[in-house]
Formats: sequence, C-alpha cells, structure tokens
Amino acid sequence: MKEAGASVVQREFLVQRAMSEAATGEGWYMLEVPETRENQAKAAILALNGTKLTRGQGEVVAWVPRVPADGFYVAEEDAVGKSELELCQMVEEEDMIEMLQPGYVLVRCALTQELMDAFDDLRSVRGFATGGSSRFGKKKYEKLNTPLTMDDQIPRMIERCLPVVKTEADIEAEKAREQAKEVMRAERGDEADEADAGDMRPVASREEASGSVDRVEVHTGPFKGFKGHIVARNDDGSVEATLAIFGRDTNVSLAADEFNCI
Repeated sequence: MKEAGASVVQREFLVQRAMSEAATGEGWYMLEVPETRENQAKAAILALNGTKLTRGQGEVVAWVPRVPADGFYVAEEDAVGKSELELCQMVEEEDMIEMLQPGYVLVRCALTQELMDAFDDLRSVRGFATGGSSRFGKKKYEKLNTPLTMDDQIPRMIERCLPVVKTEADIEAEKAREQAKEVMRAERGDEADEADAGDMRPVASREEASGSVDRVEVHTGPFKGFKGHIVARNDDGSVEATLAIFGRDTNVSLAADEFNCI
C-alpha cells in the first residue's frame, strides 16, 4: 500500500512538473465559461492585466467571437489603425447574428502555471476547454494535460466574425438607396389607396381618367419632365395645373411657355 501511495504522489508530481515546464508558450487558449456570462468572464480575465500575474509578458487579450448581422458595419474613420481582431472586438451582442462559440472565451497570453491558477480561481471561469481530468478533488489538479493552443483556428474565426468596413461614400450611397426604396413604397401605397378609393376620387381625377381634361407635359422650368392636367387657365396664357411629382399630385402654376398640351 505504501508503494501504491508513493506511485500516486510521484505521478501527480510528474504531471505538475510537466505542466509548469510546458505552460510557457504564448498563444490562443479556450476557456469554458457559463453561457450568457461570456462578457463577465472576459472582463474578469482582462482585469488580470497590470497585476503581478502578467508581469513580464504582453497584454492578455480576451475575445468573445460574434458573427455580425448583415446590416452591421464599421465606418472607415473608426477602423483606421485597427487590426482585424480589434475590428472583430467591435461587434457587440446587439450587433451579432450569432455567438460563434457560446460558453467560451478565447484568451491570448503567455501561459504560465501562475496564470493558469489565476484563471481557475475566477468564479466566472470553469476551466480550460482542452485536457483530461484526474480523480483528485482540488480544482488546480483537475487537468492532467496542459491546455493546447488553437492558433491554427483563429484566422478562420476572424474571417467569420470580421465586420464590413464602409467609407463615407458607401454610407451616403446606402442612405440614398434606402430613401429611394421609401419613395417606391410610398408610391405603391398611393396606388393601392387610389385603387381602393374607386369613384371616391376627386372630380378632377375622374375627368382626367375619362380624357375630358387637357393633359400637359412640362418642357422647361423647375418642373421639366413632369406630366399632369390643367385645372384652370389664366388670361395671360399661364395655367394652374396638377402634376404627378414622385407619385403625389402637386398643384403648380405654369407659364405659357413652360408646357405643351398632349
């Protein structure tokens, strides 16, 4: 029995020594956290920066990968000087279509035994996503294998989560397209209202439809290209007319040389 006990202790000693020696490489690691608490875990991990646990290494980076929704974009002026990872970090929960790895936070660091223990001590962290488990009860001894880096998967994940960057011209063009769509929708709504109205249309509209009014087309002036009908004629040859402008009837005054009857 004594030999068996010594064997167990020796095995655990060898495992811990291997972990301490191996856990010195810098790379990306995956930490398991409670689902819906990824942000809290990320904040707790980043809070380790500036402490003695991270002394002598670069900044610990934490990332919760989110796939941006189709309409989400980053303005070019906000993207200047940022890396692809930093752009991915700009996708918040309200901007995403899905969480790429629910229940996990990715961490880039130079992993040491002290830092591993610090991660394990965080209430919002359940442990590393890789490695086996032992039959020993203490949390710091649960892992028999050192956590494995996942650097080879990061480029693919960044590609999935990278938001679109738009210039000011792109944004203005998109706004113009949306406004045009709104006008088209309004026009379709007006046409539907007219169809539903039937004989409740104004007398002038019914007369125009029956061909009993003078149709006009404007060939010069601010309303050039628009068509409509004459409502009243003036002694000087000018007329009061109703033109269809962007799908809406608009009353205008036209000089005698601004229109032709059609």
